[in-house]
Amino acid sequence: MKIIVEAALKQEEIIALLTQCTDVSIRFIGRTSNKMVMEFEIELIDGDQAVALVKSKIKAAPFGKMVYFIVHR
Repeated sequence: MKIIVEAALKQEEIIALLTQCTDVSIRFIGRTSNKMVMEFEIELIDGDQAVALVKSKIKAAPFGKMVYFIVHR
């Protein structure tokens, strides 16, 4: 399942946070030409669960309350 995360700030921190996740396998694919859009591949869960998991991981991070981000499929 491909997930898109849009964020202008803390991109490297978001990438590190998600790729080090132990709950499921999350792989960073790359950024689009927009540079604010990051693509991830998440295995073994459906789309809505994947979006909810990524949102909860970012919000729980120390920088999560200060970053505006959007997560979608």
